[in-house]
Amino acid sequence: MTHWARCGILIRTLTDVGHPLISAPLRWLLALRRGGEMRIPASRVTGSYWPEPIHVSDQSEPVEGAIGLVGAGELTGRYYASIVPTQAWTEAQIATWRPEMDAEPIAYRLALESERLRLAHSCDPLLATNNAAVDLLPHQLEAVYDFMLPQPVIRHLMAHDAGAGKTIMCGLLHKELRMRQPSLRTLIVAPAALVPQWRREMHDKFFEAFEVIDREALRRDPEVWTKTQQAITSVSFASQYEVRATLAAVQWDLVVVDEAHHMGGYEAYATQAYELGRILSRRTKHLVLATATPHKGDAVNFLKLLQLLDSGITDASVARPPARGLPGSPLMLRRLKEEMVDFDGRPLFLPRRVETRWHLLNDNPPEWQLYCALTDYVAKTYRAAERLGGQVKANVQFAMTVLQRRMASSLAALERSLLRRREALLSPGGATQEALVAPRDAPEAERWAAEACAETATPARTARERRREAEEIDRLLAGIAAVRRHGPESKVLKLQGVMAEAGVAPGNGEKLLVFTEFLDTAEFLRQLFEAWGYSVTQIDGTMSQGERLRAEREFRERCQVMVATEAAGEGINLQFCARMVNFDLPWVPTRLEQRMGRIHRYGQQRVAHIYNLGAADTREGFVLKGLMERLEIMREDLGDQVFDVISLLVADADVDGLLARVALSPVEQAPQYEVVEELVRATQRGAEPLRNDRLERHRLDPRAYDDIRQASRRFRLTPEYAQHFVIDALRALGESPETWPTRGGDPGDAQAFAVTAHRRVTADCLDVRRGEQVILTFDPEAASRAARARLLALGNPTLDRFLELAAELWGSSLARGAVFWDPTLPAGEGYLLWHLRGRVVDGRGQVVSERLFAVRQNADSLESAATSALIDLLPSTSRCQLPPWMVALSRDPSVAWSWSLEHQQLPWLREEAERRRRIVALRKASLIPEATQAVASADDAYQQAVWASGADADDLEARLREAQRRLEALGDQLAREESCSLAYAEVVGVAAVLALAEPLVDELRDLRPEVAQAAMAAVVRYEQAQGRQVTDVTGEHELHPYDVYSTGPGGPRCIEVKGTTTGRIFMSENERRAAQRLRGSYYLYIVSDPLGQARVTVVRDPFGRMPPDAVLHAGVRYAFDEPTWRALADEGTL
Repeated sequence: MTHWARCGILIRTLTDVGHPLISAPLRWLLALRRGGEMRIPASRVTGSYWPEPIHVSDQSEPVEGAIGLVGAGELTGRYYASIVPTQAWTEAQIATWRPEMDAEPIAYRLALESERLRLAHSCDPLLATNNAAVDLLPHQLEAVYDFMLPQPVIRHLMAHDAGAGKTIMCGLLHKELRMRQPSLRTLIVAPAALVPQWRREMHDKFFEAFEVIDREALRRDPEVWTKTQQAITSVSFASQYEVRATLAAVQWDLVVVDEAHHMGGYEAYATQAYELGRILSRRTKHLVLATATPHKGDAVNFLKLLQLLDSGITDASVARPPARGLPGSPLMLRRLKEEMVDFDGRPLFLPRRVETRWHLLNDNPPEWQLYCALTDYVAKTYRAAERLGGQVKANVQFAMTVLQRRMASSLAALERSLLRRREALLSPGGATQEALVAPRDAPEAERWAAEACAETATPARTARERRREAEEIDRLLAGIAAVRRHGPESKVLKLQGVMAEAGVAPGNGEKLLVFTEFLDTAEFLRQLFEAWGYSVTQIDGTMSQGERLRAEREFRERCQVMVATEAAGEGINLQFCARMVNFDLPWVPTRLEQRMGRIHRYGQQRVAHIYNLGAADTREGFVLKGLMERLEIMREDLGDQVFDVISLLVADADVDGLLARVALSPVEQAPQYEVVEELVRATQRGAEPLRNDRLERHRLDPRAYDDIRQASRRFRLTPEYAQHFVIDALRALGESPETWPTRGGDPGDAQAFAVTAHRRVTADCLDVRRGEQVILTFDPEAASRAARARLLALGNPTLDRFLELAAELWGSSLARGAVFWDPTLPAGEGYLLWHLRGRVVDGRGQVVSERLFAVRQNADSLESAATSALIDLLPSTSRCQLPPWMVALSRDPSVAWSWSLEHQQLPWLREEAERRRRIVALRKASLIPEATQAVASADDAYQQAVWASGADADDLEARLREAQRRLEALGDQLAREESCSLAYAEVVGVAAVLALAEPLVDELRDLRPEVAQAAMAAVVRYEQAQGRQVTDVTGEHELHPYDVYSTGPGGPRCIEVKGTTTGRIFMSENERRAAQRLRGSYYLYIVSDPLGQARVTVVRDPFGRMPPDAVLHAGVRYAFDEPTWRALADEGTL
């Protein structure tokens, strides 16, 4: 191709998509060149002078020991113009297109099918869903396929309510990306307790093998991060300084962070988890933060979480939908439980009943006296620490808050704390002077360790002061003993009443989940329930993940009661239980949301009843009672969602800090009234945006996804094509697959099939020993029924190995070409069948989309063909003499390539460019206004500092410049993301197709154009008479593997039209597979006597109900006689 021709193609491409770079002179230049010759690259060159294979379009004659060449990179589409030594040219590997048509047809078809399956994402819009053991739900489809996958760069906060299936959404995203980029490097970061669960679900549901990286793995191999393509690690391990250092130089393609609220930073300090998040954010292209509680009531914490997605964000409102009516933004999507429905519009979550049952300590005099004594001790001790100040004050404040919370939990928890504190007071050097830092989102075991250390903090400085404080503790311990002598503590009595109301009795099968904050309380409750005759299991922060999984299984299968601490608040699915008690109310609102999410989640079959217990006449209880009553009032306005967004409702208030203030203040100050008023004001502020959001929120309409689900059913390649590919590959390897468990029939259609690996290459592919039998299936239900069956799917390691083997063994046959026979061709006719691989790239050189195209080249015309066309052809069994015109055209791909460019690739480019434009428009609407406002704010701050001669003017100027640079870079990035162009399409292969020596006369008679046209006209009249709308989709092979798409009464119909003048009809193998795939949506309309008195006969699901009367040409054609199809007619004209 000349330089002018190459420019012509580029300008024409840009013109057809309306690209702004095209100026009037260039359009004039294009007009001059429209009639000129355009040829595709004739040679493919690889060598050390270029970073990728080059398709050469022009080359010069050798001059003075050098040669010039012009071409395009095969992988990137990059333009190359090189002058290299002649010696380099002779040493390069040069492949010139010259097919000899001598490849084995079966090998050619297998190599092409492997290419089709690799590009399955280009035709199946729900590829990962169809190749995973999951039941997709509308909100999951929306999140993955509407909001994340289309993004050029995925930076997303997935904030759906607990129980929505965030693991499934992340797994689908990973699988979709890996199908497009097999080398995808993925890192999943999760709480330590959830790491095994993530690994198990990625393997069981998505067939993806992930390696867990922990300290032992890092010790064995310091380069394990780089060597591992798919890794899972715990946030607690990876956050450690020395481990973070090993991650700082490792590049990932996708990072998923589960329970990402643990990574949020704080205004006063940055946690180790936040520092890890900053490193990962810089070292990955795509980043997904998954959490049901993104907003923990701390605006700074939420902003810092968003800054992990984009470090330049200064306003958290950027996460809000950019326009009214949208459910979310490219940065964040949150769906509440009350919004989630199935594809029939039924709510996924049954209602829940949340009730708080208050008791009065004053009704139990010894208990009330103990509370008053403890309150006095806490206030007096804290005032003594205030006088000392510094770290002592901070530590004692923490210690006294812990004591007050433990009193609110149980006498057992308070007693254990007091005993440990007394022991420390009487031990030399027992009191801690270290700083006690226990972030509220730290792992439970870490928080408990900090609290245990806090129990030794005291303002006492002399032995005498310590003894005096120990004596006060003795009096408190005596108070606990007095309460026990009086009888059960008040909360235990309230618990018994709640259990009776909830219908929980020993041995009656009604399960109960009980939450508490403290291990001591959990152990007390376990002993209590066992004494009452219940079978009990427990989950707490001291247990390993294996122990937690065993406890979860015990609760499901054997135990009636589970006692749990916050360790069970994440990642544990207990929807088989419908009764829950919060034995103590957490001071951090997000924990209450997480607790409820354990039983109120997808799959819960009953109304969940949740009971909160608390003392109403304590100071902190008074505050919590005020808050819960306020939430109950707001529930009437905002609905059940109030219990999923507590942290948002009190976002302006530090609930934990307010409760600590109440607990530490002297009784006479009575700050609880003031705190309740502050919380009420906070909920009023928090409710307003939620109320507006509820009014403006885009309702999740499952019907909006009917088209994409139907398209996926029509275009998917699994199991119909993938299973036949595996069967054909096994046979080509010399194996004999058979249907299982009973023999007979085509194993390509069977629910399961068996093969014995006689050959080494087969055994390696199947990962078994030679001579071993393996059962394979593409049906998840069949795999669940048969323990021996191995489930196959795209992305599954076994199928991946078959695809790789096909490319390795038979890939070279594509360039050689092969010969096939078409039973529908009249004698003496033939055509070439070309396959080309196209790519759309954006302005950053990133692949936007890939697609396989097929072109049928006749002697004097070209037309589009189905990429699966070879399935309907019969492999030649002998060497064939091709007509001269066919030989000549097969060695010059330029005609087919140019036709494909105009009729296939450019229309495809326009579609992809428009789709990308819509996606980038949403990104612009979210990101550009925020970045513009950041510049304006930085400029205002700088101007004020300049006028006031502020010392920080230089820092503010630097901040302004950084904001300006970010805005400029963001605009450039979005412009490049929006600019789409075609890379050079690669010619994959060409096949010569000839007529059979003895074609079927009956079939050829009915394949006449006039018969087909008359039959189509009769079907259109019939459908319109039934009140249905008809679309003729004949020839749209990739989009519609049938002739007519009809909608209206009775639902959509995918109609294959057959006109017959003989009574016998024929269907192809591709038509059979389409019928199997679409089943009840696939209709066969048979028009008898179409050229005369046309009569329409309708057969629904023909291959499911109507066995063929004859199978012809080794299974590429199926014949049905008139008595057969008339006997099964569902409707039609007489």
